[in-house]
Amino acid sequence: MLLAVFAGGAIGAVARAELAVAWAHAPASWPWATFAVNITGALLLGYVATALRERQAAFWGAGVCGALTTFSTMQLEAPADAGPVAPGPRRGVRERKHRPGTCGSPRRTADRGRASVSAAVVAGIAVLGGVGAVARVLLAAGVAARRPVVFPLGILVVNITGAFALGALAASGASGDLQRLLGTGFLGAYTTFSTWMVDSDRLPRRVAAANLVVSIALGVAAVYAGRSLA
Repeated sequence: MLLAVFAGGAIGAVARAELAVAWAHAPASWPWATFAVNITGALLLGYVATALRERQAAFWGAGVCGALTTFSTMQLEAPADAGPVAPGPRRGVRERKHRPGTCGSPRRTADRGRASVSAAVVAGIAVLGGVGAVARVLLAAGVAARRPVVFPLGILVVNITGAFALGALAASGASGDLQRLLGTGFLGAYTTFSTWMVDSDRLPRRVAAANLVVSIALGVAAVYAGRSLA
């Protein structure tokens, strides 16, 4: 089963990474790529959880859907998008405006980002995505075994620790390739949005609401705590 999770995690992580490059967004704009993979993955996992056998569910559910969706990136992008507005140009200094197709435009920036992702980095994202998915399954199962409660504590621990680690990585000044390998690959696949949603759907209404509120609050706090280490 873990091999199926690894293979699915590799596929899900690469798919998410490719969409993030193709649908890159400015820091102050809505993160459509993360939004799209999270909603798509949650819908797919809702079907997988009820229609497939155990091994198929391990590949498509914990593997592909778990790694395609990401809790840590969602939490990282939320405080970044809510940050303060950059100050305007100084008095007497003329503001430069980018025309479509010129150097520095969002389209050209996205093109440079795509060109800089080598085949070796994509392969690394696949491997680390698979490892992150397996680590998620093992840690969540271990926590659940130690604390057999109705509340999905295992996924909460996974998502909060992943959000903290991604916040620290984002503030570390690591190179772009290292950010992709560890952030997009391992931590993106280690944390999961889809399992969090499916778990919430299965809980009693009040427990589900608590799971959503507590996870979001702790996730944002964990990102800020990780960033403060830099």
